[in-house]
Formats: sequence, C-alpha cells, structure tokens
Amino acid sequence: MPEGKTGSVTIEAVASMAAGEIETIIGGMGEQGIRDWLNELTDEQLRTIHANRYDPVYLNLLAIFYNELPNTELVRIATQCTRYAIWSNRVLDRWMDVLPGAVTTGKKPLRRLSGLAPEFLRSLSAKHGGMIVCTFRFGHYSLLPFEIALNGIEVVWPVKNTVAPAVEEARRSLQSRLAAIPETEGESDCISMHAACSMKILPVAEEGTSLKLLQELRKGHVVLMHADGNAGLSGKRGTGSRCLVQFANFPISVKTGIANLAWVANVPILPIIALADGMDTGQVICGEPIFRPASGSASSRDTFVQTTMQSLYSLLEKYGRKYPEQWPGVAAIHRWRRGPAAVPPPAVPTSAEACNLIQNEILDGHGYVLNEASAIAALYRPQGWILVDMKSLKSFKPPGWATGLIQKLCKGGLSSNFIAAQTADRNGHSSDILSLLAEFRRNGLITAI
Repeated sequence: MPEGKTGSVTIEAVASMAAGEIETIIGGMGEQGIRDWLNELTDEQLRTIHANRYDPVYLNLLAIFYNELPNTELVRIATQCTRYAIWSNRVLDRWMDVLPGAVTTGKKPLRRLSGLAPEFLRSLSAKHGGMIVCTFRFGHYSLLPFEIALNGIEVVWPVKNTVAPAVEEARRSLQSRLAAIPETEGESDCISMHAACSMKILPVAEEGTSLKLLQELRKGHVVLMHADGNAGLSGKRGTGSRCLVQFANFPISVKTGIANLAWVANVPILPIIALADGMDTGQVICGEPIFRPASGSASSRDTFVQTTMQSLYSLLEKYGRKYPEQWPGVAAIHRWRRGPAAVPPPAVPTSAEACNLIQNEILDGHGYVLNEASAIAALYRPQGWILVDMKSLKSFKPPGWATGLIQKLCKGGLSSNFIAAQTADRNGHSSDILSLLAEFRRNGLITAI
C-alpha cells in the first residue's frame, strides 16, 4: 500500500475535510482499514486530522495530571489515547463483521479477553437472581458483552441510540452467516458464537428501556452498563437522577441509574475493567461486588446510591491514572465537572501590577510560554484561538490580531526580541500587545522564561 494512503482515501485529502466527514470515512472502514489508517498516521497528523478527538482527551488529561507529569509526556499519552479511541470505537461491530470466517477459516482465536471467569458470573447471577456488570469506556470495554455472551450467559446491553442500530445489524448479520455453516465445522466456536448472538441490544435513551432492564434482571439475566456513559432519557446534561462524587481532585455530577436499578431489582453490581494488551487482546479485572443493604428505607437507598457511585468512579480513577493511554472516556470528563479543582486559588495581581511586571520582565530580557504546568491549554478553531484554564474551566478568547503571538506562545514561546519586533510592526503602538500580555500574566495563562 502506498505511503499515506488507505484504500482510495489519502491522508492529505482527509486533512482538509471537516470532522464529521472524517468520522464518516473512518466509520466505513473495516478492521484492516482501521489498522492501516492508524499505522500510517504520524503523531502530528493524528493530532491535526483527529483534533475533535485529541483535544478533549488532552484537555482532560491535562486537568488531571498537570502537576504530576511534564507536558511532553501528557501530549504523548493523549496522542496514544486518541489512537486507541479511534480503534476502540465500533471495534465490536468490526469483529462481528469478520466472523465466523476469521475463526473458522483464518484460525484466529475467538475469545479476545482472558480472565473472565464465567462460572463466577453465573454463580453470582444465579444466587441473587440477576446481576449488573458495570464497566467504563476504558480498554476493550465494548468487547465485554460479546465475550460474556460467548459463554452462554444471557446479556442485555444498553448502548447509545446512535450506536445501537449498527451493533444490532452486525449481530443479525453474524447470526445469518452462522446459520449457513454446517454444525460440524468449527463446532465449539460456532456454538459459542450462536450463544453470543443471543445478546440483546437496547437504545439507552429510549422510553421504556429502564423498565426493560428491570424485567431482564428479574428474569435472572445479566445487564451490562457503562457507568461513565452518563446517558439516558434526560441526556448527558439532564439534572435528574444524579449525584455529586469526587473525582481526580474536582467534583463531578454523574447519573445514578446503575445504583438505582440495582436497588430496585435487589441485585449485585460487579465492576469490571477490560485492560487492553495490544489492539486485539486484553485481560478482565473484576472489582469487589457491591450488594444492596438489607434495610429498605429511603435514607438507606440514598446512602447506597451515593456510596456506590463514588466507589465506581474511584475504581475508574484508579485505573485511569495507571493506564491513561487506554482511557478514551476521559474525553467527556469536562462535561461532568461541577466546580474547579480543589487547589488553593492563586494570588491575582491587579491590572496595573501585571503591566508593571510585564514591562520589568521584558526589560530584563525575559520571554513567555504558555503556562502548561498550571493546566493552561491553547486550542485553535476556525474562529480563532481559545486559551483554557483546565483548573477552573475558564476560557479566554484573544483578539484576532494576536494570532501570531498565540502561535509563538504554543510553539517555543515568545522571546523579548519577538515582542520588540511586534511592537515595531505596529508602528510603535505597543500598549495593546503589552496590555494583552499583562492580562494573560494576571490570569496565570503565561509564565516568564
């Protein structure tokens, strides 16, 4: 395959497309096409072409790790995580699309996750008359329902409304292909695939889905839910059925559907992390099951819901900190936040003090860089640059004439010579540039070098 080309789509052509068009092209690729695409993209190309994916990953990793990791390492991790996000998106659809041939003819292993312990899942579900498996958008999370169902366990999986039709189509298509295969061919694997095709897909944000999940649990089935999907009828920003939990040094608002469903159905919650070991294989890690207390009072329910959700998100934070490159769900955290990071507020100088500071620093030969060490990020959009303080989630929009200045801040920094040249280019009227730098300095967006 020629360098920089996947099928009939060149990297150069895709770079000029809108984010939606790129996602459409990526969504239409098969498993090998996605592999080729990711292998061909350099890190810089990936950050540019997939900025809609990279930017929120980087911003939220910056908010969590800014005082723990150097920015160069954060950029590396965010880039790797973005690659993984592209690969993991619709990975189950793509896997089902190449079955059963990939196994019966290509001799690839059917099971991609080790350590699932199906007997433990069966016994826990049978003992309590159903069970909720709770996972997160982390590692090989979307393979979990299929992997569980391969073992003949009845699984119900609520997914985003936009995803459900494609997953259901892939499931039905696999079911049809399996029906045409003689029973003796790849018998054991084919039996497992037939069992996996019994998994039920439900659109999560649809009227009646909550009732259907409760009914499935009362039949003794397993419901698999993503705690960090934060979806439902009220949407991602709905205010109902939510609670505040502490996460990575700031408060977040999360949907409590998992805990409430477990309470009403009186079934345990089993947290599961599907750690990835490369693109195709991984390992299942089970947390401690969470059981509803015997007391059925309203206060007991409130306490159960709060402690359950805090426990689940503490588990996510633990593995997110340990394996951030496998955490595509990190891209959504800014939407859940309900307050600034729990750090002492900086001393903010007055505008006059900031102007004097800037003038003295420039006279002393200092330049400036973006204050990434204090969780400051710069994003470029067609409308211009935006500076974001990820500690407080405050944003700053510089004036249009400052484009060159912002570019320098982001790549190498502003030198005192550059500042002098800029003031000269503006016919000696340096007050607007110096005032802008003073405002940046006052708000902690830049730091002297």
